[in-house]
Amino acid sequence: MSAQPVLSVLITAGDIPARAAKCLDAVFSQEGAEHCEVILADVSAQSRADFYLRWPGLKYLHVPDAPYMAESRVACLEASSAPLVAFLEDHTVPEPGWLNEILAVFERQQKVAVINYGIRNSDPSKYVTRCYHLIDYGPWADPAIEGPIEYACHHNLAYRRHLLVEELRGDAGLLEAEYLVHRRLMSKGWTLWLAASAIIRHETWQNAEDGIEANGSMKRLIAHLRAGSEGWQQPRRWAYAFGMVLCPPLLVWRIARTIIPRPGLWGEFLYCLPLIAYAYCRIAVNEAFGYVAGPGDSKARFAHLEYGVERR
Repeated sequence: MSAQPVLSVLITAGDIPARAAKCLDAVFSQEGAEHCEVILADVSAQSRADFYLRWPGLKYLHVPDAPYMAESRVACLEASSAPLVAFLEDHTVPEPGWLNEILAVFERQQKVAVINYGIRNSDPSKYVTRCYHLIDYGPWADPAIEGPIEYACHHNLAYRRHLLVEELRGDAGLLEAEYLVHRRLMSKGWTLWLAASAIIRHETWQNAEDGIEANGSMKRLIAHLRAGSEGWQQPRRWAYAFGMVLCPPLLVWRIARTIIPRPGLWGEFLYCLPLIAYAYCRIAVNEAFGYVAGPGDSKARFAHLEYGVERR
């Protein structure tokens, strides 16, 4: 690595180090990786420093006191030193060229604050895994369309570091609800960008209930954080909760309108539509509870599912 890294790759991992190993192997094999720093925050109770010694360039952080998504990602961010940061979940594997494509977009597009990667399904062999790839990442699924976007996914994103640090100042918990960070950046004239050629492979839920629980927990937490950060009073909270009856068709349409320009995904979308619609109905109920009943144990449940459940 050069004295001043051009980009920091920030990875959060938990109790399945074998899948983090696949992610790290792919990161360190990227062209240009020697000019970057790679930081991994391990939230597991027992340190696995010895396991991670096989990657000599890795900066390993053992953060058992930061077991949730926001806290572990903030630990990585605070330890980073490059002007650009690229977050990865431990169950992702970046394809060759991912790193250089991120750097190229930030260089070409000076008003881009956030880069969403193109996302490829690691396991398209089952109906459930194909459906959940679209539920989680349909608008950004490979083959994606390069260009500015209205909204980005969560967690697997690259940022201009100083902009992210500024938005999180005093409220680091917003990394559990990046949608709010993105809205603030866009209100200041910054752009979200889909880098279609910066592709990662994302491991997928192997059963429907895990996927519904994870998405529902995340949506409940985001709803709670949104209402709290924007100072909503009870009437508005209840209005949004009841308004969740409209959410499933709106979410289906949000995916559909990004699928329309990609004919190669039309058949896949129609094939998966029954489970997509069912999942969004269940998830909407969780979001409604977030507005009026608080987060419950959604933060812990989401972290457990993200860090501790096997995928493929």
